[in-house]
Amino acid sequence: MTRKNRSLFIALIALAAAAAALIAVKKTGKESETIPEKQDKTIILSDVPVEDLRSVILERGPQDTLQLYSNNGTEWLIDDVPEHFRVKDSSVYQLVRSLARMRSFTQVEPNAAKKDLKDFGLRPPRASVTLRDKDGGETLIEIGIPSPSGAGFFARKADSQEIALLSSMTAESVFTKKESLRDMSLPAVQPQKLTGFSYRYGNVRMLAEPAGRPHAFSMFPATLDIVAPFQGRYPLDNSELAAILNEEYPLPLEAREYLDDLNPEDPQLGLDPETADKLYMVDSDSGVLSLIIGASDGRGRRYAMLGDREDSVFLLDEKDVGLITVDPFRLLNKFVFLGSITKMSRIKVEQGNQTWVLKREEFGEPDDIDDDQFTINNTRVEPKDFASLYQKFIGIRWEGQAEKQVKKQAPEIRITVTHSTPGVEKMVVRFWPYDKMYYLVNAGNQPIEFLAGRYQVERFIEDMKALAALTG
Repeated sequence: MTRKNRSLFIALIALAAAAAALIAVKKTGKESETIPEKQDKTIILSDVPVEDLRSVILERGPQDTLQLYSNNGTEWLIDDVPEHFRVKDSSVYQLVRSLARMRSFTQVEPNAAKKDLKDFGLRPPRASVTLRDKDGGETLIEIGIPSPSGAGFFARKADSQEIALLSSMTAESVFTKKESLRDMSLPAVQPQKLTGFSYRYGNVRMLAEPAGRPHAFSMFPATLDIVAPFQGRYPLDNSELAAILNEEYPLPLEAREYLDDLNPEDPQLGLDPETADKLYMVDSDSGVLSLIIGASDGRGRRYAMLGDREDSVFLLDEKDVGLITVDPFRLLNKFVFLGSITKMSRIKVEQGNQTWVLKREEFGEPDDIDDDQFTINNTRVEPKDFASLYQKFIGIRWEGQAEKQVKKQAPEIRITVTHSTPGVEKMVVRFWPYDKMYYLVNAGNQPIEFLAGRYQVERFIEDMKALAALTG
């Protein structure tokens, strides 16, 4: 059962429960009389194939008219709308289809006298529907007042004295506002396919661009690198971005409200492209979301406009653009060295005057380490124990940015990783003193700008010492 038929069925039940009677109040002041209902009779108010329609005019009052036009019955235009008004085709087509085939299953009066039309709100009608087809034929339906039972509205064809009860759902479509037919959707992108991503929030600017060549040890090559606001170039953490978009700040799908009368150059709106907040995303399927985000309207929303095309000013909720408030550091892939165990052959750990050498000799299949031989300072170590220790090394993560300048000193700890393929440049991870809780840490030629907790490095070295002592 369709939604329309279901509503009509419910309406019939409601009418039966109301003792199958409607009360019409006569303008002459006579006592009201019961109008018997004649059910099981289909009254056709309109029956025009949608593809034959060329115009639909809804009149709801002297200053309230909605006019729709089409040259093929499928693509519709709305008269007298703002310049950047985009029609929501599915909603318009649904409306036109509903009006083109209006049915009633309840006859209220088979032959109402003209003087009685006012009692049904039909002289003058509360609203009217004019349908014109491709051959110039015209159908006019008049809508009156709601029935006392609330089950529908009185209606008739303009050239008929037969009064029918039209379901509320169908009748209310006659009072559809232009705004409900507007396409409020914003351009969409697929975050998992991003090829470019940037935002500006006040003085903070985050810029991510297609990833450069990953280092030779890389386990999971990145798709985007963050190149601002940091000194160096670092992989963007796709999983963190996905979590933010799924759980905290989903991308806006629709404008909350269009403000067609506002001038985007009004300084009070804060939409100057040179200074306003911005969000920009582009994906591999050419999807682009470019937003210029202005001042607050004082009600928890912000003025906004599209940055890559002409459009009206619109409003977005603060949460709709919450992504731009995210600290860029949070989007960083924070693993200092996320290298595959199958791509290393030697790790040299230097702390003060102590040195440990961890080796892997490959046997059997390249991607199967169970057959490989592992040693710490020439002492054999079980593959699973070595793998567990290696996980602690590659699990070292940056925890924040350095906030103060420190006197440059020699690194307290140096870890040098040699690739399993001869001739590949080694990777050196250095741990520089910062304070009692953190090291400044960099890998390779990266700038020295991020911090890792001393406890992370100490845990790795302590476990390495313990494993070496246990096996020794």
